[in-house]
This record gives sequence, C-alpha cells and structure tokens, in this order.
Amino acid sequence: MSRWFPINFEKIRGIPINSHPGAFGCPRKYNFHEGVDMYGEKGDWVYCIRNGIVISNEKFTGASVGFNWWLETNALLIQDEDGFYVYGEITSNLKVGDKVLSGDKIGEITPVLPIEKLRPDIPEHSVSMLHLERYDNSYSPKMGWSSWGKRELRPKYLQDPTQELINTLTNKKRKVKLLTL
Repeated sequence: MSRWFPINFEKIRGIPINSHPGAFGCPRKYNFHEGVDMYGEKGDWVYCIRNGIVISNEKFTGASVGFNWWLETNALLIQDEDGFYVYGEITSNLKVGDKVLSGDKIGEITPVLPIEKLRPDIPEHSVSMLHLERYDNSYSPKMGWSSWGKRELRPKYLQDPTQELINTLTNKKRKVKLLTL
C-alpha cells in the first residue's frame, strides 16, 4: 500500500511525542489530544496519506461549532481501506464523494489560533498546523468528530497515527525530528 506524508517533507518541523502538547494522547485542560499536530505555515499544502474517498468536508474549529477560542477551520474525513483519516485545521475545496490518491494535494493549512496565542515555550509551535486523527473501521461518520474527555476511556475506534507518520518518513529515508517538552 502506497503511503504519503501529509505535509511537505522539507517543511516538517517534527512529530510531537510524549508530553508535547501536539502529541497524540497528551493531557490538555479538559481532554486528551485526539490527534497529532504537525506545525506549519498558512498555505502549506496538505497531502492525502492513502487512497480513499472524501466522506465529509465540514467545520472543525471556531465559533460556528462552539469553539470560539479557535479560529474557523475545516476538516476532511477521508475513508481508506483500513479506516479513516481526519485532516483538520485546513481549508479544502474537495467535495463528498471525491476520490483521492496517495500524494494528492487535498487542502492547505490554515491558522487555527490568533497570532497572540503563539506559544514560544512549546518546541516548533505555530498558530497554523495540520491536526491529524486516525479512526479504525468501527467508526461511523454519524458519531461526529472524536472526543476524548478526561473522565472517559479513549474511544475504541481512535488510533494513534504517530508511528505510521514516523515510519513513512523513515521509509522515504528522511530524518525524523521528534518533538518533546
């Protein structure tokens, strides 16, 4: 199966792990982080990891969906043969039913935080990032976006995409910078 890295190899700032706030499963104020944040710049291209089909393109953050501490962004839900990827905090013109191939440009990173919320204390932090989540085939789009509250067990369908991201870079003979606090 062909796999592509979801942002430009040359622009990758690193992959958050462990206690880094952008890492999968990192405890936050009210929840555990459901995905991996890969920091970039506004307009950086986002690429499809695996061949699939667009299931949804809808609001992900911002006041319109009850998260007024974040800027308005969208997310794509793309289904592949093994499950689903959520490509969040982006803009995209793709429509439900569009078929995408590994390596296709599917959107662009867009700011999710106002510039005054830039965190210089977080290694490689940016106000623009790709938020990537992975769900297995037990997930249904009717469930909505994943939620993993402090008093809840991790949803069974929610997977950690970190190792797949690391393996994709390593297989392409790219050095992998791991971001920790």
